[in-house]
Amino acid sequence: MIESQKGNVVLVPVGLRPELFQQYWLIKNRLLGENASGIFTPVVVQCSDDDFELLVLQDRLQIHAKVNDLTQAMATSADRLRQFIQAAGSSIGPLKGAGLNCQVVITGDGAGSDFVRRTFFQERFFDEIEEGLMNMSLSFAESLQFGLVTTNINSVVHSETERHGIQVDFNCHRDVTTLGDVDNLLASANEFAQFCQRRCNQIEQRLGG
Repeated sequence: MIESQKGNVVLVPVGLRPELFQQYWLIKNRLLGENASGIFTPVVVQCSDDDFELLVLQDRLQIHAKVNDLTQAMATSADRLRQFIQAAGSSIGPLKGAGLNCQVVITGDGAGSDFVRRTFFQERFFDEIEEGLMNMSLSFAESLQFGLVTTNINSVVHSETERHGIQVDFNCHRDVTTLGDVDNLLASANEFAQFCQRRCNQIEQRLGG
């Protein structure tokens, strides 16, 4: 079963000044609620309210909507990033990249390193016995309509339920230079989330089988 799923959107400027996006500015521009709290320094802003989590570094702006449904979370995060860009104006500076990210944890009977090995690795890497391996992971990249999508699959123990599971991380990156490029990527947030869900449903079916 899918234990948890979350998504975020990322903007990668050439240079960003976190000191411009402090608590007062975020609340004034209705990007966070008045109950927002977190870390506000000249080099990093990491904060949240009831609905969003926000991270601002010198090379990254990341927004995560606290919504259980993955498709809705991606769409809501994308909308909030658009609002942030509009409010910040020229303070954003030149752009070089943007991204969409999803993380899903799937648990079930047989989930763990053995499942990863049986499903994705048909041959042994080494002659030695591998039964003692604590973890196995898989990483691959695909050029899709969204951009370059990197998928990482790892065996994990869910932090809340303590059940063994499979964590799947999807990272979609696209080089951008204009706000139009960014908006084109954000427009595919729903489709990207549905793509991630289809992939995870396939893994869940294999676990159930």
